[in-house]
Amino acid sequence: MVTGGVLLFVALAPRLGWTPVGLAAAVAVMLSLLDVYVRRAERAEWALAFSYLGAVALIAGCVISSGGAASPLLPTFGIPMLLLANRFRGPVTLVGLGIALVAMLASAALPDPAALFASPSLAICTALLMIGIIVLTNQHYKKAEGLRTSGAVDPLTGLLNRASLDARFHDAATSCAGRGLPLSLVLFDIDSFKVINDTHGHDAGDAVLQGIAALLGGGAREHDQVYRLGGEEIGLLLPGLGLTDAAAVAERLRAQVASGLVAGIRVTVSAGVATCDPVGARWLDLYRRADHALLNAKRSGRDRVETSGDAPFAAGERA
Repeated sequence: MVTGGVLLFVALAPRLGWTPVGLAAAVAVMLSLLDVYVRRAERAEWALAFSYLGAVALIAGCVISSGGAASPLLPTFGIPMLLLANRFRGPVTLVGLGIALVAMLASAALPDPAALFASPSLAICTALLMIGIIVLTNQHYKKAEGLRTSGAVDPLTGLLNRASLDARFHDAATSCAGRGLPLSLVLFDIDSFKVINDTHGHDAGDAVLQGIAALLGGGAREHDQVYRLGGEEIGLLLPGLGLTDAAAVAERLRAQVASGLVAGIRVTVSAGVATCDPVGARWLDLYRRADHALLNAKRSGRDRVETSGDAPFAAGERA
């Protein structure tokens, strides 16, 4: 997202001048360094707060240098709102929003106050955008918190847990059956997880689990469902995908895990894939076939994807 924003500023440079481009590059560098720091820091609240304020100040400079109330860069004040809403809660969010609104209005008014009063539409739309981002993100956070307190979410990884799976599997099967689509399950298991715990300690093992959960959750489609099924086993429920497409998803995620470090440790995963006809589907049957495929992947050398040999639903495969 940051890179895309810089490219947008570069594309607008002939019209706006190079000053906004330089400021945008400064924002990109600052946020990139912040991302590296936050990954390593135990408590990064102050760094996040200063980076937020710095981003707001730099965007204000971009707006001032490119026309104030008429600047097409005014809506970019929405960018630091994403950082604010995803990192802070409660009164801190309101204070941060208030600071950003004041900075936005000031940067719109400073070059020519009369222009802002004569044509306030863009500033008003930007304010609504900023408020909307905060409200919608907070609603999403409250929904996630509700799942956690209801016992549907695994406290370590933040994924849905096995206790929540029965009803959700039924809903997914009903939806797929109504559209004539298959329903697939991928079971991932972290290879040699006991060795990781014995070698690096259980805290490192927990960090690996959290990293794998974040990677698999981030790589799933919006309507896919990711679960921690127990221990180091994570399930990915794929509505609408048949065996071939589900195996392709599993292979992409397996390769992504193997290509880098997770919590500073070289980690691989094995995966088993199974597909069912959602009409009358039973969770336990699908799970057993995916688990058998996972066992084959482990026996075949780990760090690989295996599919169930008895796929009862092969027609209509599509993403």
